[in-house]
Amino acid sequence: FNNFLNVFDPKTRKYIVEMRSAGELRREYGLFEYSVCDFALQDEQGVYWMSMPNGQLMRYDAARNDERILHSQRSQDQPKDATVFPLLLGRNGTLWYGGEQALWRLDRRTLSMTPFPWPITMVNDPYPFTAALHEGPDGIMWAGTMKGLLRLDPVTGAWKHYQNEANDPRSLAVNIIFSIAPDPQDPINVLWLGMNGGGLNRFDARTGDVTRFTTADGLPN
Repeated sequence: FNNFLNVFDPKTRKYIVEMRSAGELRREYGLFEYSVCDFALQDEQGVYWMSMPNGQLMRYDAARNDERILHSQRSQDQPKDATVFPLLLGRNGTLWYGGEQALWRLDRRTLSMTPFPWPITMVNDPYPFTAALHEGPDGIMWAGTMKGLLRLDPVTGAWKHYQNEANDPRSLAVNIIFSIAPDPQDPINVLWLGMNGGGLNRFDARTGDVTRFTTADGLPN
């Protein structure tokens, strides 16, 4: 909220990056009413990428003291709580992030943006629509959302949607997904999903079948 971005080096016990205060940024750009970062990461070139309120993405190159607000999606008719969340560093110099209308791919070199419109109606309830992103070794994108699991083939633009089916124990336990982790032994075909109240789900990408793990299997809660 105050000192917008500080990076601390525990070896030297000094701050190696001290970005301007949020108030200064707000006064200069006038682009966001409240200045807080929802998500931040640093790429292999040392550049920081930050998810901002009102559907904005900030790029900050600390070495050059170069800060930019990137507009990817928000238009005047979009709600002020438009989200850019979460962020994921992809392969081949890309950055992926969830938005109000689409899953977005940004080329970090050219700053060009490509939207992949959601195949289902987005809802920010009870949390931002996209909670987790994962890019498989095969280039397939996975999004954990408030409405289940989405699979995107970026080459063809084709989507698949997986969700809870009340009478099918092989479907997702619930539709709210908080995290996605690839299986270390089979990262293309098996994903582990952290659910909101549905335990841990093992997802087979070949069949779409799920194995559910709950307190009955030893989870603490």
